[in-house]
Amino acid sequence: LNLETVVLAIDGMVCSSCTDTVEEVLSEIPGIVSYKVTLEPGGATVTGDFSLNDLIISIEDVGFDCSPIESTSSSPESVGSSLDRGKDADSFRFDSNDDEKGLLEVSSDSVDESKSVMLSVKGMHCTSCVETIESVVRELHGIETVSVALLSESASIVYHPALISVVQIIEQIESAGFDADFLDTDDEQELMLDIGGMTCSSCSSKVERTLKLLDGVLEASVVASLDSGKVKYDPSIVGVRDIINQIESIGFTAAISDPTELNDDKSHERKKLKSILFYCLASVIIIMLFGMAFPNMKGTIFADIALAELIPGVSVSNIIQWILSTPILFYFGKRFYISAWNALKMKSPDMNVLIMIGTNSAYFYSVFVLIYSAINPGSPVQTFFDTPAMLIPIILLGKYIESIAKGKTSSSIKNLMSLQKGKALLVQKNEFEDEIQTEIEYNLIQMGDHLKVLPGSKIPVDGILVSGSSAIDECMLTGESIPVVKEVGDHVIGGTTNQRGSFIMKATAVGGKTSLSQIIKLVRDAQLDKAPIQYLADKISSYFVPMVLIVSTLTFFIWILIGYYEIYVPPKDSSVFLNALLFAISVVVISCPCALGLATPTAVMVGTGIGAKNGVLIKGGSYLETAHKISAIVFDKTGTITEGKPTVINTELFIDMKEDNFYSIVAAAENNSEHPLASAIMRHTSDNMIRVKQNASDFSSEPGKGITCIVDGIKVSIGNRAWMEHNDIKIPDDIEFSVSNYESRANTCILVSFDSKLSGMIVLTDPIKKEASDTIDWLRQKGIECWMISGDNQFTADAVGLSIGMDENNICGQTLPQNKSEMVNRLRQEGHIVAMVGDGINDSPALACADIGIAIGAGTDIAIDAAGMVLLKNNLLDVITAIDLSKETFKRIKINYVWACVYNIIGIPLAAGILMPWGIYVPPIIAGAAMAFSSISVVFSSLLLHRYTPPKLDTYYEI
Repeated sequence: LNLETVVLAIDGMVCSSCTDTVEEVLSEIPGIVSYKVTLEPGGATVTGDFSLNDLIISIEDVGFDCSPIESTSSSPESVGSSLDRGKDADSFRFDSNDDEKGLLEVSSDSVDESKSVMLSVKGMHCTSCVETIESVVRELHGIETVSVALLSESASIVYHPALISVVQIIEQIESAGFDADFLDTDDEQELMLDIGGMTCSSCSSKVERTLKLLDGVLEASVVASLDSGKVKYDPSIVGVRDIINQIESIGFTAAISDPTELNDDKSHERKKLKSILFYCLASVIIIMLFGMAFPNMKGTIFADIALAELIPGVSVSNIIQWILSTPILFYFGKRFYISAWNALKMKSPDMNVLIMIGTNSAYFYSVFVLIYSAINPGSPVQTFFDTPAMLIPIILLGKYIESIAKGKTSSSIKNLMSLQKGKALLVQKNEFEDEIQTEIEYNLIQMGDHLKVLPGSKIPVDGILVSGSSAIDECMLTGESIPVVKEVGDHVIGGTTNQRGSFIMKATAVGGKTSLSQIIKLVRDAQLDKAPIQYLADKISSYFVPMVLIVSTLTFFIWILIGYYEIYVPPKDSSVFLNALLFAISVVVISCPCALGLATPTAVMVGTGIGAKNGVLIKGGSYLETAHKISAIVFDKTGTITEGKPTVINTELFIDMKEDNFYSIVAAAENNSEHPLASAIMRHTSDNMIRVKQNASDFSSEPGKGITCIVDGIKVSIGNRAWMEHNDIKIPDDIEFSVSNYESRANTCILVSFDSKLSGMIVLTDPIKKEASDTIDWLRQKGIECWMISGDNQFTADAVGLSIGMDENNICGQTLPQNKSEMVNRLRQEGHIVAMVGDGINDSPALACADIGIAIGAGTDIAIDAAGMVLLKNNLLDVITAIDLSKETFKRIKINYVWACVYNIIGIPLAAGILMPWGIYVPPIIAGAAMAFSSISVVFSSLLLHRYTPPKLDTYYEI
């Protein structure tokens, strides 16, 4: 038996019933050994000895588009035998005679040498775009197969890396007028790292650049304020050790991080800084006493001791200052020197270089003066050991305060992490069926364990109630203040609080699979995602230090010239050289690129944490920046504007049949669908205890229109008017009038035909969310255009949209799922920044192609890839919270940048002595304090976001 494995792309599947249909087809084909069908992305992997052409035809016969992507076979014969299996197989497998088409023969050997890549392709509008892209990619030498999906805006390409690179493929697609970007490869892995030793954005930029130089590293994102980094890499080219060694080679530390745990090394660092500061404080006090106080206490023993010369020309005061300042600089301040040296080796000077130059200038000038005085007794001695000795502690104090403040920026996520710890009651039975309760740690819980939850205790993991009932406080995770009643069969979320009543639950998700762990990971990832504005700040920071050094040098020589030409005469206890040196040091020390680097990540950290606390998960700084610019929002109707829980309110029969018999046939047909309207019909059937006939056969569906199948020998068609017309079923005028009348009142009518004869009509209503009107009103007041799209008929869509204040021209009915993304793209082409709000069921293409997708009512399903924001509650007011929080966060980012820029724009000229003619200047010590304060002030500015509260509407609804 020559087994063959074929990977198929299947378009048109929209729900699990579609995958069930395909699986049923595959199960009936002789020779198939195994198969796996996936909904997202639509496709199947099939293994066996079969005809590829027959397989494709069988799948297409049930209403889906099918094309092969990749094939491997266990023997050369099985590959060769497939070359003549019909047109579809020929379009996939080519022999060597196809070289003029730029196509490659697929052999069992070449499959082993190939790789696959997924690309995001933007700008496609129709199938001709798909054909164009597939055609231009196939022209490249080294391409094995290419499959482009219009709805998901992606391309799956199998290629030979020895012959062509992903970059060349992307360039070829872009040459055809489309935007292409890398998504992932079959070998891609992601690595989270804790990175130590970073002090500012220059450090994070340096780590990123170094990592990207490493072959096999695909992406790198590092945030200094989090001491974290995320690296995407190809493990076939580079390994974890290589990545860590690369980081350590430039003077930083790196270790693998658990994405669900917060890097808490800062607490140890703060303790170390605290002890250093105590020693420095004691040393600085002694330096100030011997350098400033004692020498001026004329006629006292203190002055005599301080001014006594141990060596001719060198006093006790100078010797003590030298001895005490040396360890402060080169032991306690060695972190700055090590980082500065590594920065210089990388030709990427940062803040540490400025500190090193500033402190060393004063220190070695003082050492030179002492040596010169010892050689030439009687020469004037003025040292500045106190300047570096005080600068280092002041900067370390700033780092200490900054570290404390940074810790507060992550308080929201720390609170979430605290919910992962505790003990649970494990319920087991012994051989006598007696119940035994054992207390265990959360991390020892296994899937399927039965756990007892007592009143007032936290639910340890995600699970399902198997006995008992209670009210659960989910405020910590979803922001929902009202306790949620849970009965047997209901899902509960780990980390939430059981308010009353004890119950037993079955664990369904543990460890990193729980909703809480996923939320924590999502927030961590979001904090590593840089807003576009931060890249500008990183760019400025890369030029900042060299510019400061140039300004400092110019300052030194300008003051030398001013002194030389006696435009300004220094005080008697100073000199022209000394005066110029102090101004140059002040310029170096006061300059602070750190404030620029902290402006965005600290605000994003606080903003995403506040969002998570309110049930709004923001996936990164880029989405925050986009959200504050939204000019148009597109809402899906069902499940977004409405509750998404339609109910049957009326049934009209047009044939002589009992209603119970009618529903027994209809329910048998709808049992194959997961559409919300089908679920409503099934609930109605169950509530009325109507017996459902046997399962339907020959099931086929058309998204947005209806279904057709056979039930007990009866051909059943269920759907809208367009579906009836498609099946050549005439709708009488009186029924047409009745349908229109129902639809004008925001109801949905489903028409049913038996054996091509119109037999009945089911009328359903889906209640509009009570907060919908207020939400639309708030958004319109903010100047945001609101649109609504629905697969329902135009009459029903108009009735719903107008009732909540939508503009009549902004309501689009009878929109098929695949056309929703076209609507979003049209608004984007008009110049709008578009947000798409949907429930994620059939809105994924539209969510993905919008500037920002907002998935509402996600509940525990927070891993919605197509959405940039995920709202855990099914509440439209959270859309307001998401947008308003984004605006507030980005406003804070801009305030931080303004402050950081204004500080440097004002501080550097002041330090250079521009106001010295009026007696206003900034000594190096004050400059150092100002530099430390600038970083601290930016962090505290971001912390003000903790005061954020969601906007309250004029009505009684509150977010």
